[in-house]
Amino acid sequence: MSDTIEIEIDRGRLNDVPYEINVQRDTLVRFANISALTALHVRGFSSSYWTSTSTAVVENGAPKAYRIKSSAPYSTDQLEVYDPSNGSTRSFVIRVVSSITNPNPFYLSPSSIDTSYSGLNANEFVISQTYRLSTRERTVVHLRSDNPEVRFRLIDGDFEGNWVTDLFMNSVYRRDFQIAYRAPTEALASKTVTVRIGSRVYSVSLSTSSELVPSSHHVISMGRTSGNISLLNIKNFFGGGSNLRDYFRKGRNVPDMAANSGIPTSGTLRITDFRGSATAFFIAFHPSDKPFRQLSTSYGTRSVGVGWNIWSGEVDDWDLGYSKFIKDNAEFRYTLSYQFGSGYGTTNPAVKPKLSSNTGSPGTWSSSNKSVSVTVTAQKREEFRVTCTVRMYARHKDYPDKTLSTTASVTVRAVGT
Repeated sequence: MSDTIEIEIDRGRLNDVPYEINVQRDTLVRFANISALTALHVRGFSSSYWTSTSTAVVENGAPKAYRIKSSAPYSTDQLEVYDPSNGSTRSFVIRVVSSITNPNPFYLSPSSIDTSYSGLNANEFVISQTYRLSTRERTVVHLRSDNPEVRFRLIDGDFEGNWVTDLFMNSVYRRDFQIAYRAPTEALASKTVTVRIGSRVYSVSLSTSSELVPSSHHVISMGRTSGNISLLNIKNFFGGGSNLRDYFRKGRNVPDMAANSGIPTSGTLRITDFRGSATAFFIAFHPSDKPFRQLSTSYGTRSVGVGWNIWSGEVDDWDLGYSKFIKDNAEFRYTLSYQFGSGYGTTNPAVKPKLSSNTGSPGTWSSSNKSVSVTVTAQKREEFRVTCTVRMYARHKDYPDKTLSTTASVTVRAVGT
């Protein structure tokens, strides 16, 4: 079975990867540069093994993918990582094997993942226990799912990696990871997702018992307590389809709250049930602080960027409720504060941390302003330690007085020696 693996390279070496790696024919091998200092080269691709033989010039944040031929011999090809900044090289071997799925090339502890979660809040973000993985052969284990709202992250002591849809466990050592799931979007519902770890396949069921409406939330009223009301009014306020049955209380569009007590959860539903109804506006999932970053300024000016995104199905740093419709009608803006630590280096560097967003105007309300980042720059041999805190604001575009905010931070240290 063909697969995708990712090999991390850093300053002329492999990062937590055995220097002989087993792959199967037709495997897509991605090379990812985790060094922010320079582009790194991977070279030596043989035409007998690879569909492309050109040297891979790998920039930070821009992986390069090379595919093993379906006719590649069952033998080895030697490649080399080259760091042009200092001329260092390191060789490693790709070994093409007929199968790495039997036996499975890793151990899990516990030996299986939890495959059932019940009693959840609708739309809840559920984080699994921590699992430990150790490789059994010289391979890279690929964790992935059939659902974009299932994520994985690496755990290493106090370090927590970013949530990603594909996680490549590149180590021959024991590594820990967690899985996150998005619960069904309505109460009394269930769904099943598939999680793949290497060649093992798990079916994970998630079922809900209630709605996710926290005690602290904004109530947004439809504003129609009497008079005529139409299905179009309901659709434009709650979102959803053109069938009245999309709007039962405790469903994906109408939250279970006091203002909606007259809306049934099943049975007969009437348009007049929606007089005086409301929805809830709240932060359903708060962003986490990013892991500590370090810059080496020995050879020149260096920068590092760290970002957060509002959940959109591809990213998952933070999220709003009650429904996707209310989030789609939200606007966002951001502010930055930072504090330089005393006792290490300067507290007044030449270049201060900078806030940016995908719209180019992080401080301006915009429905498109869904991604924010902080860039810390240190000049040659400059040393400091700084903690940057981003405050993320959200408001409903039709109800601008309903404003939410949350914060997340990152600490960066610049080292000049």
